[in-house]
Amino acid sequence: MEIVSCKECGKLFNFIRGQRVCPACSRKLEDKFMEVKKYVREHPNVDVKELSLIHISEPTRPLYI
Repeated sequence: MEIVSCKECGKLFNFIRGQRVCPACSRKLEDKFMEVKKYVREHPNVDVKELSLIHISEPTRPLYI
C-alpha cells in the first residue's frame, strides 16, 4: 500500500491496486459508466460521436471504460 495523489481530484489516498483514483472519484466514474451503459442499451444505434457529445462533459478527457 502506498499513498498517492488521485488523478482526478488530487486528493491523497491509500493506493492498493487498479486506477490511481480515490474511492470518491472511482464511484463517480462508475456512476458515469453505468449512465452511459444504460443509454447505449436504450439507443443501440448510437454512434461514438453522438455518445461523446451527450455524455462526456470534458472532450479531452476520456471516460474510463
